[in-house]
Amino acid sequence: MLKSTLVSTIFLGVLSLNVAGCVLLIPHKVYLIPDGTNGDIFILRDIKTGEIVDSKLQELVFRIPTSRILLAQYVPDSSPYTSAFYYEKADGTRLRLEEEHSSLHKTEENLKNFTPFVWFVRESRSNWYEVPCEVRYERFYVGTRADMLKRSTDEYNDEELKFKEYVKANAAQICEGQPPGKAITIMKKPAE
Repeated sequence: MLKSTLVSTIFLGVLSLNVAGCVLLIPHKVYLIPDGTNGDIFILRDIKTGEIVDSKLQELVFRIPTSRILLAQYVPDSSPYTSAFYYEKADGTRLRLEEEHSSLHKTEENLKNFTPFVWFVRESRSNWYEVPCEVRYERFYVGTRADMLKRSTDEYNDEELKFKEYVKANAAQICEGQPPGKAITIMKKPAE
């Protein structure tokens, strides 16, 4: 009986060390966002002349500029990762932001919630006729629930249009070394 208990204890100890070791190998992404930023954040990746993402051990640090558009040299892969989002003040102090991954409903509680948070982190790809490559980026909202829920459809679309204009204006830099995109052309119906 003692031998069986000892073997079980050793097995569980080795298993715990292996699990802990695997957790330590999972990269951790840290997003530092200027304090008070409100709106959509766009991170374009694999940009040859983009910002170098700070890397310490298994931690990757993305410093978001006040423009809310970061061009990063970082090349993502399909590995699992953890992430944390922070408002960063000028003195370097940080406030951890809560993440919301689900739908956000226009409730009285949410309309009165002015706690900053991050909503709907997603990977996106776009093929625009005016841009010669496929554009890959991360996008998410940062701000308060109250501010986000007060945004109109036009305000949301303006964010997208500003981003597209930025990409068009910087297409040479963004597309450098990238394979050509598969732009979709919308054909007009012939006149009858």
